[in-house]
Amino acid sequence: MSENNNIEEIQHIKQALQALEEKYASIQDKVKKMDTNTANMEEISQKIQQMMDKLNTLSDKNKYVMSENMKKCAKKMIANPCRAFTVESIRFMLMAVDKSREGVENFRECMEDIIAEAQYEHKKRYMQSSK
Repeated sequence: MSENNNIEEIQHIKQALQALEEKYASIQDKVKKMDTNTANMEEISQKIQQMMDKLNTLSDKNKYVMSENMKKCAKKMIANPCRAFTVESIRFMLMAVDKSREGVENFRECMEDIIAEAQYEHKKRYMQSSK
């Protein structure tokens, strides 16, 4: 009879372990997607920086051609909207990074809870079987 109980307990533990492994694999996939999103954001940031560098280069090349008034007018027409766009883009990227970090932290807490629960159940069964 105790062998049947042990076999049932082992099967139950195997099922619980398999469920945990599936949850862990699912969470790993989500973390990989978040890493990919973070990499994409870094790539976008680099492209924006390259665009700003090109704008600065164009500005440097044309500074001798335009008069002071034209420079001020061009700056108001071109640089201010580009700056606003850049600020909003960077703000969005930082917000996405914060959300990614928050998701990773939530995942970590969830995994800690699952592991602690599994350890508790294991210890509880071990104590029951040793009695």
